[in-house]
Amino acid sequence: MLEWFEQCGIEFIASIPTCTGSPLLRTERLFDQPEPHPTRMARFLTQAGMLLKGGAEGGLFIMIGRKRAQ
Repeated sequence: MLEWFEQCGIEFIASIPTCTGSPLLRTERLFDQPEPHPTRMARFLTQAGMLLKGGAEGGLFIMIGRKRAQ
């Protein structure tokens, strides 16, 4: 998904669940400041951790992005 964002000129802002595995807080302002772009290793470790926990999310995720200024 992140590669598709890049190809289409979309800036990654955030994801739910987060790409780093950190918990999403109620006070989180998802659309204000972009999260740091997660590395492949961070994404792999987060996904592996989700699988080991039983996949309670069911594979659902939301990616938030915005079109880059030209």
